[in-house]
Amino acid sequence: MSDDNTETVTVDTSTPDPVETKKFKPLTDDPYDYTACIISIAINYMPEDDDPSGRQMVIAVRNHLDQPIMRFYREAEMPLEQLPEELGNMLDMLREDMPNRKMAMLEEKANKKKKKSPTVPTTPAPEGKVISTSTPYEITKTGAKKPINADAGQQSLF
Repeated sequence: MSDDNTETVTVDTSTPDPVETKKFKPLTDDPYDYTACIISIAINYMPEDDDPSGRQMVIAVRNHLDQPIMRFYREAEMPLEQLPEELGNMLDMLREDMPNRKMAMLEEKANKKKKKSPTVPTTPAPEGKVISTSTPYEITKTGAKKPINADAGQQSLF
């Protein structure tokens, strides 16, 4: 410190090394493991509709973007102190159904993959026959694939 009551302070302005982090993508990275995946719980009170049992409540439990497990109640049917037990029951249902949900997701992925990939024959067609694929071709005498120009010789459709 100097005599004029000022103090010199040194400030570190260097940038720290970036921390390597992996971005979590909940829709693709979230496993179908009950203890390791994100589970969403929603409770919705619907608008007043003059029912003597009170407003309608919608309780939903889901994982990923799968179909939620939903329950519908009136306020009189589901007092707030019963919610923890009902949520526990719904979570148990989700836990038991998790293997089925995983299989459905895998089947859906496989079906999407099949639709995207062009069909390629596993056995060659007889000589001169055209095989329907994304790129038409014919098999020559030597077994080579010869592309067919679909527009050749065709002047118009009508």
